Amino acid sequence: MPTVSEIVALRALALSAVTLPHPDAAVRWVATSELPDPSPYLEGGELLLTTGLVDRDAAGWGEFVRVVLEAGVVAVGFGVGVRHPELPAALAAAAARDGLNLFVVPQPTPFIAVSKAVADSLADAERDEDRRSLAHQQELTRAAVVGSAELVDALGRIVGGSAAVIGQEGDALFGFAGLGDRARPLIERMQRGDRRSAFAEIGAAGRMLVQPVELHGRTDAYLVIESPDALNPAQRTAVSTALALLTLERDRARVERDAERRIRAGAVSLLLQGDAVAAEAVLGELPWTSARVVRARGAAVAEALATLEHLGAIATVTPDDELIVISPDEPELPGLLVGVGPVQPLAALGVSDSAARDALAAASPGRPVVRWEELASEGVDALLSWESLASYTAMLLGPVLTRPDAGELVAALRSFLRHNGQVGPAASELGVHRNTVRNRLALAEDLLGRSLQDPQARADLWIALKHVTAG
Repeated sequence: MPTVSEIVALRALALSAVTLPHPDAAVRWVATSELPDPSPYLEGGELLLTTGLVDRDAAGWGEFVRVVLEAGVVAVGFGVGVRHPELPAALAAAAARDGLNLFVVPQPTPFIAVSKAVADSLADAERDEDRRSLAHQQELTRAAVVGSAELVDALGRIVGGSAAVIGQEGDALFGFAGLGDRARPLIERMQRGDRRSAFAEIGAAGRMLVQPVELHGRTDAYLVIESPDALNPAQRTAVSTALALLTLERDRARVERDAERRIRAGAVSLLLQGDAVAAEAVLGELPWTSARVVRARGAAVAEALATLEHLGAIATVTPDDELIVISPDEPELPGLLVGVGPVQPLAALGVSDSAARDALAAASPGRPVVRWEELASEGVDALLSWESLASYTAMLLGPVLTRPDAGELVAALRSFLRHNGQVGPAASELGVHRNTVRNRLALAEDLLGRSLQDPQARADLWIALKHVTAG
């Protein structure tokens, strides 16, 4: 839009500036009025033309200046030679005192000429804005072909400040990372339920604008722009263009990511089946001949998968939200319960997967990472669930545990098994006669219905006795 000083400077109009305290004020249109109070017919931003047909004293001109300023008039052009041969001194004084742009329109210059000049300037300004908008769109489109980071950088240049795309967690995905912290209060306000499409605030660094990047009806990220001044129409159009291009790019990236995830999921399935040849046909040649399987679960599975994908790992999430990673190394998976299988040749990854399942089943908040090798070193019973062990112990040792002398019988069985079936060392440990131990063991055999000379019976009893507190 043209400014007051630009209109006053047009030689063809021969206008004379009286006072221009705000020469850069933008002129939206021209209004002509001889009413005592023209404010009901004004919208703000007008250049008001008048010949002063209403008689006013000094106080009246002061009131006139107050009224037009409150109505948002950016300048008054006073036509001389009709009602007043010269500009009223009281009007000039009031304009100077209250900060109103005021100029004189000489009698040879018709008001229509001023209106036409402003209309022409507005049309020129609109054409200039259209040209700038087209140039911005072309620049943004070229940048978008390269990638989202280039697109955001181009938008920052266009607004004369900086721009960034901020993720839901407040991390800068593209652009100037420093905007993340400054934009956090605005983003958090939006996340709390204020669904307005944009916010604007004036801060130490200028004006900040935040707009959500929507994908399929939900907010995927936030476009943040910081500029030293309010955005002009061409810059606002550029922001809308960039937002549309970002939405298209992120939707395209989502489609590609989903396709890549399906491919990796298929490759993981092939590897777990031992078909490394088919997996390499899908993924390309693998850089290793052996690997381990890691399984994990927890609320942060989706974030962990995204991080692993960024690192180029072979990973997928099952339909029941369990993360599977295939790698020679053990990945860091904070916040998840993790079961780590042993390294195996690619053809035997199913073995590592079974071990990873067992290790994950033993994981808990107190022990979030369980490695199969460590679990196996604790005994085969460590591979069983607590519920299964409790049920097995109750079934096997029930006839013994329900007796009044259960403590003595359990102690005899434990000592006997601990000393590899030797009665003498067991009796010494218990501080009783050998025959006492023999009698207790014989009673236990009768109750259990199993011979203590049977290796399988000894192994079963040892596992069960480890989970009995009696004795």
